[in-house]
Amino acid sequence: MVPRPTLGEGWNFFVPITYRLDEPYNGFPSIHVLTCFLMLRGSHILNKPARWAVAFLSWTIILSTLFIKQHVIADAMAGIAVGEIVFRITGWLVKAKQRPVPQDSTLAS
Repeated sequence: MVPRPTLGEGWNFFVPITYRLDEPYNGFPSIHVLTCFLMLRGSHILNKPARWAVAFLSWTIILSTLFIKQHVIADAMAGIAVGEIVFRITGWLVKAKQRPVPQDSTLAS
């Protein structure tokens, strides 16, 4: 559980809605951070303006999960770690699938 502060006067309209809709349980690892991190890692195939947009939006989401107390730093770090593991395993699997299979001359008759 991620303890959230009591909201006082002057809080943004959306923070209380977020607190009401997104329960503070099962925050480890942060799926918000994991998906944003995967977008960051995969954005290298995009053109520069698109990469910058993905980076800006991803980091904004990652930081906002911490600032509005949806997650703690451990949740975010675990989301990044799981994202990196998923990205690398997927890369290995794609490379393995793209390798040409050698044709055995004894079978091709």
